[in-house]
Amino acid sequence: VVFGMVFLSGDPAILMLPPEATADEVAAFRQAYGFDDPFLVQYGLFLGGVLRGDWGESLRYKKPALDMVLERLPATLQLSGVSMLLAVLVALPLGTLAAMYRNSIVDYVASIFAVIGQSMPNYWLGFLLVMLFAVRLRLLPTSGGPGWYYVILPAITIAVGVIALVTRITRSSVLEVQREDYVRTARSKGLKELAVINRHVLRNAMLPVITVIGLQFGYILGGAVVIETIFAWPGLGLLAIQAIFNRDYPLVQAVVFFLAVSFVLINLVSDIIYHVLDPRIRTVGRS
Repeated sequence: VVFGMVFLSGDPAILMLPPEATADEVAAFRQAYGFDDPFLVQYGLFLGGVLRGDWGESLRYKKPALDMVLERLPATLQLSGVSMLLAVLVALPLGTLAAMYRNSIVDYVASIFAVIGQSMPNYWLGFLLVMLFAVRLRLLPTSGGPGWYYVILPAITIAVGVIALVTRITRSSVLEVQREDYVRTARSKGLKELAVINRHVLRNAMLPVITVIGLQFGYILGGAVVIETIFAWPGLGLLAIQAIFNRDYPLVQAVVFFLAVSFVLINLVSDIIYHVLDPRIRTVGRS
């Protein structure tokens, strides 16, 4: 699908060559990169290259597309990892407290934040954070860099939406588990509330939450394109935007293919964690 859709953006020869290029120069460019071949022939060559681990050479930078993806990967992993860590550290306690103290001020604050956080476009939030903390207060930088403080604003921008979603899912899951018979039995035995929450409630309530976290981490990897562009973060998102504007087909295909594989692997890890946490899943295959 991606291979076909990138061709809808136009002819790369028109963008890569200067306006005064002759028809012979344009034809030579297309022949050199195989753009004059039929679509199915180009697709076959692309698949053959992928099987060999070769995504071709970037039309703009004259470097192997896969090497450029691997160069930008650490920056994207850093931003995604910090964003998800921040989201988990805030959302899990907030959602748990909202469920434990249902209909309290904590629950109301968490619910309002969840609604606002999921409704607010992250690119709009990013502009607000830049205007406040970078332009007016001059506390944080506006673009990516080597220091840890460069990741604060983009990480918060991404994390807010994830925090809102995970908080809501955690609250609902904890409320549901608290109604189970084994939780009431644990309380009737005289266990302390903290022990009941840690041993019996959270362990079972985390199963749907883990699924959501895994999906959100995959979305962060592929969906941070706008945020990386706003903050000039040197990751795969910014690389993809630059490649699309340059009609750099090999680079676009390499980035999207890599992100798609990453999303699948993250979901696989989520399933494995499910298998570890829930003994019922481990016994289904043996029965």
